Amino acid sequence: REVGQVSVYLGRGGFSFQPPQLLTGSEVYARYGSAITALGDLDRDGYNDVAISAPYGGPAHLGVVYIHNGRARGPDPTPSQVLQGKWASSYMPASFGYSITGNTDIDQNGYPDLIVGVFGADKAVLYRARPVISVNATLDMTPQIINPEEKNCKLPGTNTPVSCFTVKYCLKASGTGAPAVLNFRVDLTLDRLKQKEATKRVFFLHSQTFQYSKNMQVSNGKTLACEEQSVFLRDDREFQDKITPILR
Repeated sequence: REVGQVSVYLGRGGFSFQPPQLLTGSEVYARYGSAITALGDLDRDGYNDVAISAPYGGPAHLGVVYIHNGRARGPDPTPSQVLQGKWASSYMPASFGYSITGNTDIDQNGYPDLIVGVFGADKAVLYRARPVISVNATLDMTPQIINPEEKNCKLPGTNTPVSCFTVKYCLKASGTGAPAVLNFRVDLTLDRLKQKEATKRVFFLHSQTFQYSKNMQVSNGKTLACEEQSVFLRDDREFQDKITPILR
């Protein structure tokens, strides 16, 4: 049925190999495994990745290339990305993925790229790898223990005293070949373990809601970018749970 299958033999030293790992195609006549190329480490996880083509698979049988990320025990059977052929041919199969080559940094951004041949359409398609961003996020509250009797804040627009504390969130991000300034969207949900709004024990002071969102810019590879929000505790007569952590 020309589905296609790839056998992966991992070396174990002494000129011997482990039993094969089988990667099997999913489409009849797609010919999965017709072309294979090493990609290098696309996602910077320490394992080399691989591209495997099925030049007669996909919608209208225009061809497909599967990206399999490397793992300690071999390529992940589930592809992380599927590249679809988009170029038709009037006189023969388009054969996107008839030939493929990778592990060459064509645009010099620090990441290996992939070239896919479309034999029937007389084309070669360049796929440039995107930069990998490593992100470290922290979330803290001050003070760590809340005393409902200490009411040092007032609700905006009123004289109502409330017990309050500060939530501080920080982001640090870095990536080779990435822009100097990275954009993130921050979404904070207070008292997340409480599903209903009526049972929420805390709200943001400025909006008196339990959710907060904003866009945040972080300098690539630089120090932590931090922001703070004031949060207040509702009247403890409105809830019974005083044990479950507010931030987790």
